[in-house]
Amino acid sequence: MDRAPLDFWDIKGVVEVLIERLHAGVVHYDPADHPTCHTGRAAHLNVGEKHIGTFGELHPLVRQAFDLPQQPVCIAEFDLEALLDAALAARAYQAVSRFPALREDMAVVVDEALPAARVEATIWNAGGNLLREVRLFDLYRGEQIGAGRKSLAYRLVYQADDRTLTDDDATRLRAKIIKTLERELSATLRA
Repeated sequence: MDRAPLDFWDIKGVVEVLIERLHAGVVHYDPADHPTCHTGRAAHLNVGEKHIGTFGELHPLVRQAFDLPQQPVCIAEFDLEALLDAALAARAYQAVSRFPALREDMAVVVDEALPAARVEATIWNAGGNLLREVRLFDLYRGEQIGAGRKSLAYRLVYQADDRTLTDDDATRLRAKIIKTLERELSATLRA
């Protein structure tokens, strides 16, 4: 069975699962300019304000220097002690809401140069305390959205500790997030 070669988005998915399973707390990713990685295909992992490591797709010249296969090779390098410390610190007790969560997907079109981490941070800021999860699950580039633009699709989870959220609550939160993305990042909602 032929499989597509792995790329940056695959290693990012692996890192996200690792962080989720460790319950390492609030993480964010910043674009990295790492000498062994392909330009634009590397990121720093930060937990809170602490830099934990870097991951990405190996640069073709580095691949050749080490006689690796002629396909993308992904790498990750983390400070294991700092990562485990972050995981232990984040394990403070937090009550689980007895009210159901609302989930929805949202795709926005932004300038190609805009980092996905900035879009995610803007969503978090606009969502307030009812927004419990923001997860990037798709990146699309193509003629349907225009040159120099990209579409980022996020899964959003809303939940309250004191009540069941209604569809109207979700609609208001979504509208607030969209308005903030439009105002601050010139983003447009993708249909």
